[in-house]
Amino acid sequence: MVEYYTDGSFRPSTPTTMGKQDPNLVYTDMGAAFCVNKEPALSAQANISLWPSSTRAELVAIFLALLTGPINAKIKIYTDSQSAIHMINNQHNKSGRKLLKQSNSLILLKIDILLQEKKMDLILVKVKGHSGDIMNEMVDGLAKNTSNSRCYFNNRFNYSNRAVRFFPIFKQIPIEYNLRKFIKTLMNTRVAAEWSMLKTNGYETPIAWNITWNLIHRYKGFNYIYKDFVCPRCNDNKEEDIYHFIECDANKDLWPIIKNRMQDDVIHIIQKWSNMEKNTPKAIREKLKQILGSQYDNNKFIDFCLLALEAKVNNNFSKVSKQLFGFSESKNILFLASLLDSFIIHFKELIWLPRCNATIAWEKDRNIERKDKLNKSESMDRYLKSCHQHEKQSKQDKHSSKKNDLQISQKDQTVVLDDIFELESVQSENSMNENFILSKYYRMGKKAYDQMCLLINNNWWYSWAYKKTKNIIDNVIADLITT
Repeated sequence: MVEYYTDGSFRPSTPTTMGKQDPNLVYTDMGAAFCVNKEPALSAQANISLWPSSTRAELVAIFLALLTGPINAKIKIYTDSQSAIHMINNQHNKSGRKLLKQSNSLILLKIDILLQEKKMDLILVKVKGHSGDIMNEMVDGLAKNTSNSRCYFNNRFNYSNRAVRFFPIFKQIPIEYNLRKFIKTLMNTRVAAEWSMLKTNGYETPIAWNITWNLIHRYKGFNYIYKDFVCPRCNDNKEEDIYHFIECDANKDLWPIIKNRMQDDVIHIIQKWSNMEKNTPKAIREKLKQILGSQYDNNKFIDFCLLALEAKVNNNFSKVSKQLFGFSESKNILFLASLLDSFIIHFKELIWLPRCNATIAWEKDRNIERKDKLNKSESMDRYLKSCHQHEKQSKQDKHSSKKNDLQISQKDQTVVLDDIFELESVQSENSMNENFILSKYYRMGKKAYDQMCLLINNNWWYSWAYKKTKNIIDNVIADLITT
């Protein structure tokens, strides 16, 4: 019997400026090491890259030890990773479809093939980490000091078995992740990249997009209907826009109520999650004033509301709340999501619904029905749903008219000097549009590709990328509504 001690090391680093990180470089340190029991000189260590996780490092360490094991031998491996033991013990006789549904699938496939080809009998023993075991402490030190080693473990699909004859890859990198989830992430990332390039998202203010992504599906029914619409609730004859909701005299007495209700909603959440002992309701209110302002007309509260009306939160706001209440990163996200959702709930109840009722009354006075708003006519131009749609329709009409004129000139088979210039202008306009579309498509693809490389190399996300936090936020919001 041959006995080994194996260990893996995984040290993720937190980037200071995520937007400037090179997605093709590896910033996360991962290493694996093994040694023969009671023979410290018989040891090896290696650096690992791609798909960073602590379990992956442990699996690679076990695989490296098995490579040195003799044929037809009984192998006993001591490891402090229960997850690695469970995955290897449940790996035997798995179909290719089941194999591709799990993480670290390629290294598990290689371990399974190696055990079959060498006809080794493997016994895995769980050892408690940092419990004083001399050999375990020694191999742990080797795994952590792989930065001094020139050995790199390059995991490629270079041999297979009957169960798996092919393996999916992304840019020559084996996809050692649940294949369905990876494809879904890839598609979501492409959509997020396209979304991030919209003009409406070109904010100079840094936005905590992870909160927007997790809550945006809850906010429906806040659409403007009319172009250049005058506020139906005040007599100032002012255009209704996002700023007018805050300045409108009809809402003047409602904003203090919204602000107080928001504070009442999140006080018990802060008390539950904060690590600070002196977070009494009174102390929490004072801290909330530091981030929301003391009055409803304070610039801090107005800035919060202007972004909150678009389901956005300032990233600097997130940093201040984390520091004030002593939240961890995950709890701070939940707190801000709760605060933002509380704002939307009370804004919809106190301001938006009365505004909608006033708009309906305004439509009835002018005999405007649903079919009038949907039909296209000259008299209803100002009732188009948005200025963007109006401009889009005019461009389409202009393009179709040019196309019809071009077809007519071709049928006449008469070449006029003016027609040549018109034809050249149409062609140049079309080529410019094609180049713009191709350029945008390339930039969108490059952005999505960089995000996937960043995920594979370092398990990091850009701020604009879509990443939903399972059902945690939904449960917190449900709890918020019931309270």
